[in-house]
Amino acid sequence: IAGLCSVAIIAVERCMVVCRPVGSVTFQTRHAVAGVVIAWVWSFLWNTPPLFGWGRYELEGVQTSCAPDWYSRDLANVSYIMCYFLLCFALPFSVIVISYTRLLWTLRQ
Repeated sequence: IAGLCSVAIIAVERCMVVCRPVGSVTFQTRHAVAGVVIAWVWSFLWNTPPLFGWGRYELEGVQTSCAPDWYSRDLANVSYIMCYFLLCFALPFSVIVISYTRLLWTLRQ
């Protein structure tokens, strides 16, 4: 999640720099640090609910890693997976697509 959120934040930053007039947007180290912190906090917030009973983790593959239980039909697990998918995949992916679409549209102008 942190990786996808980081890419979404970078996409927004690139879009802002390219689509705004020269000099109107300046990014500093504190902006980069804020982006990294936001991505990691978002990831932490969405990966801890199974530890408290909303959703659950399950061993996968050769039993050396765990991931959300994608196959359980329990209502709490299904609601967690739906929120997880929408807010941790669909939202960042949409931000990336929209940012780069706007960026490309601006470059073609």
